[in-house]
Amino acid sequence: VAQLIYQMASAQQAGVHLGGNIGKPCLDLLGKDASLYVLEVSSFQLELAAAIQTEVALVLNLAPDHLDRYDSVQAYYGTKLALYDGCRRPVFNRALRLPQQEGALSFGLDAPPSGKDLGARRSKGGLELLQGQRPLLHSSALKLKGEHNAANLLAALAAGVQLGLGMEAMLETAKAFAGLPHRGEWLGAAGGVGFVNDSKATNPSAMAAAIKSAAKGRNILLICGGVAKGLAWQEALPALKRHVKQAFIIGAEREPIARQLPPSLAAADSGTLDKAVAAAHAAARQGDVVLLAPGCASQDQFASYAERGERFRELVQERLQ
Repeated sequence: VAQLIYQMASAQQAGVHLGGNIGKPCLDLLGKDASLYVLEVSSFQLELAAAIQTEVALVLNLAPDHLDRYDSVQAYYGTKLALYDGCRRPVFNRALRLPQQEGALSFGLDAPPSGKDLGARRSKGGLELLQGQRPLLHSSALKLKGEHNAANLLAALAAGVQLGLGMEAMLETAKAFAGLPHRGEWLGAAGGVGFVNDSKATNPSAMAAAIKSAAKGRNILLICGGVAKGLAWQEALPALKRHVKQAFIIGAEREPIARQLPPSLAAADSGTLDKAVAAAHAAARQGDVVLLAPGCASQDQFASYAERGERFRELVQERLQ
């Protein structure tokens, strides 16, 4: 979303800079030529920048994470939501049911409550994206698939509206946007078996979204595991039961993760990513998708989710040749 907002703004004005958790550190961006800073910030960073002042701010979603750092889910959520305290023109996800501030704009996959808010309605096998009652585009026109990506686009459009960007130009940028590595990244197919890299799915909520986005029935062979961060997997169970044929568990916390998975998945203790890719590909049949969506952090075996995703890509490329 940060990348998409950056590209939307850069197409319409000069001096736009992107940083934070994505790209350069925030303070390294400071410069006289800047007209806008687009920052993706973590709850860890917000602990240090407690009084940050923003023109526009949005919290995309709230799902349990980092419970190895915070005393409770409420403490984690409170740290993230403090981003709104110093915001002039906030953007809210209606699904979170947060108290609305003056000048706020909302987004969601339901009907927009006002003529300025962003929303959607079901239409011809997909979603018609709306501002108020005005149709903007159909989800089939987007390169990024899945309802969570439609919601992400609506969030970016809402931020753009708050920044005064032109809607038509934003929609053209959105239609050309192909996403980022390690986030629902389609790597190709071998023998009718597809491979998707979502190494960025580092908690169960993100893993569930990745599964639903990649699934076409019960055809997912899931590679999961790593550092669980004290998180329970109940929220992911519906997606696991509905879409996953088998799970291949990697990383340091394989046993506790296996105990949380539905018995129907016949989870395999693969240990390493290399072994998991080999085993999943061997078990896959035409029409299946081998999905890396770990639901966990990577630091037990990799320096970062990006390094984990790069290794997955290397292993897959060997099978695509």
